[in-house]
Amino acid sequence: MNKHTSPFKITVFALLIVALTACSEEGSSPDSQMSEQNAVIPSVEAIQARFGSLPLVERFSGNVKAENQVALYSEINGVIAEVFVQNGEYVEKGDRLVRLNTQVLEKQLQQAKAGLKINQAQLKQAKANLARVQADYNRIKQLEDKELTSQVEVEQAEAQLLSAQADVELSEARVEQAESQAAQQEEQLSKAIIRAPISGSIGRRNAEIGMQVSTNTQLFLLGDLSRLKIEIVLTEDMLNRINVGQSARILVDDSDGNEAVLNAEVSRISPFLNEVTRSTVAEIDVDNKNGLLRPGMFIPVDVLFGESEQATLIP
Repeated sequence: MNKHTSPFKITVFALLIVALTACSEEGSSPDSQMSEQNAVIPSVEAIQARFGSLPLVERFSGNVKAENQVALYSEINGVIAEVFVQNGEYVEKGDRLVRLNTQVLEKQLQQAKAGLKINQAQLKQAKANLARVQADYNRIKQLEDKELTSQVEVEQAEAQLLSAQADVELSEARVEQAESQAAQQEEQLSKAIIRAPISGSIGRRNAEIGMQVSTNTQLFLLGDLSRLKIEIVLTEDMLNRINVGQSARILVDDSDGNEAVLNAEVSRISPFLNEVTRSTVAEIDVDNKNGLLRPGMFIPVDVLFGESEQATLIP
């Protein structure tokens, strides 16, 4: 305080402070005074921070797919006559899934077999004619050795022999062609039964009795739900941090709605980057025995790629 300040001014200033304090106490309500008295002062604990390492984590959005997930199509065009499976049903490799109407294919097979029989008969006829011509040729050659026939007859016999041999070769070729056609029709008929190429669960059923299908019609989606894989997209700079074998944590809700963590590892990384997006795909194999994951789910995935050198740790 300035040394030239008078005692009177000091006294007036002190009285003003006392008056203001009194007015403030008089203006406060009893309730507010009571709440101030009952207010609980929180306890504060001082904890000393320390230095240590923390895991380095990169979070991704993963796309869940079934292991060996395949889309099933018909190999031939036709009308569905029977459907043997439903969505969610488990099938073994080789089980029947769909049967197409086979009336047209059966008629085509019958025609092919009939054509084969005709060609086989013509082959027998050609061989019999060859045997007869061969005998005539041998006889004329014997007469030629004894100089009992003319050169013209010998030449005619040789020409007939060559013609008969050509007929046999032509008939054999026709038989082979007819056999191929019959085999092709049998194969087409066998394709009318669509079977499971792998063991797994049926999904996305798009097959109904009476439905006209072509080779572009997807009938089912089939995959092994006990073993799933999660695909994550890696950018070009992430490839310097993310490697095969690193730990991964898959975050998914359980049946009670609580968050569950599935531990896995980065299984494989495609070495080829997309020329447009400059990114690639990493796959994480997951054992799905608990059934928490479903193909098509979009879930968060944390990949641990190391530890920080030094960080401040506070409990």
